[in-house]
Amino acid sequence: MSAPVSPARRNSRTSLHWVGVICGLAAGAGLGAAEAPTKLVTIGLTPFMVSLGMVAGDDPLSHGRAGRRWWEYLIAAAAVGIFAWLAAVAARPDIPFDAFWGTALTIVTALCIAGGGVVLCRRTRFS
Repeated sequence: MSAPVSPARRNSRTSLHWVGVICGLAAGAGLGAAEAPTKLVTIGLTPFMVSLGMVAGDDPLSHGRAGRRWWEYLIAAAAVGIFAWLAAVAARPDIPFDAFWGTALTIVTALCIAGGGVVLCRRTRFS
């Protein structure tokens, strides 16, 4: 048998649940947007033509479609509101900084990047 959950903790779990639901919906929308270029390639356009069309702003899948729907603006406004609320309640944590470890981690990161560049150059010759 588990201990009873306080109302404050229950509300915290509920709000975190809805944050997760909203993030999941946003991720699904992003994946759907990433699927559109794939559809263009499958209908016979070359990837170069798809890229050129995206840069030019001419998307064949959007022809005949009017402007944005009202609910798209509602979702954008809700996202801005959530981020504004999160920014308002955010507090800067007191995190101590050790200059030695900061320098050491910077050097290790630079060495990893340089090593990765060398390996990439040797294996692909940037071709």
